Amino acid sequence: MKTTFTYPIPVEEYVAGISTTKFGTYTYEGPEQAVFQINVYGEIIEIDPEYDIPEPDTYRKIVDPKNNLDHIPVAYYYQDRFKPAGHDIDYILEDETQSNGDVYKKVTNPKIAHNYNLVWDFDKSNGVGVASGNWHFDQKLKPLSNIHKQRAEMRKENIGIWTGNPFLTSSVKDGLNAYIAELDTFAANNPPLKEWKFVNTPMVGTMPTLHSDLKLALENLENGPTLEEGI
Repeated sequence: MKTTFTYPIPVEEYVAGISTTKFGTYTYEGPEQAVFQINVYGEIIEIDPEYDIPEPDTYRKIVDPKNNLDHIPVAYYYQDRFKPAGHDIDYILEDETQSNGDVYKKVTNPKIAHNYNLVWDFDKSNGVGVASGNWHFDQKLKPLSNIHKQRAEMRKENIGIWTGNPFLTSSVKDGLNAYIAELDTFAANNPPLKEWKFVNTPMVGTMPTLHSDLKLALENLENGPTLEEGI
């Protein structure tokens, strides 16, 4: 069978939120029915298995795009198993210039697998009231992050454990606490962002460095730390 359908796409790639107005257009070309084998986590592990008896802790679900419109995108997700080069797409890329001048190549015609993972949700109602479970497209997400913030927080953690050491002088402790305060300010000025869109993560300000006298005081402690260069 061959049919064209639409499916909603995220408001923004890898960011939580599905659009109610943006849809991708796709063409399914494959069998009228297929069998998907899943594991106990709802993950698809086999398409049209050749053996008759399912393996332990696996389940088989019939995908019926001919008679169930909701199954068309499900069957399409693995179209490459039914049709050679079934998912070949000429991607249309749009330049998205970032704050530091880096250019992110945004896909404007993503395939379904670009934005979603397909799983069987055992708790999801099938809408018929007969049995629980249904197919679910789980949006692919990426967490916001910032390597500069992470490094500042790591430095704070590495230094912070020494601020209460009884063998350090008050002036050294004050200096360490001042350094930690600088790291806090720097981290706050470099919040998490969509780091996957950057070649080089932009930095606001300059990463604080530990004064050489304070570094020496720590390294001279019995069982003191060996601090990284440039900390």
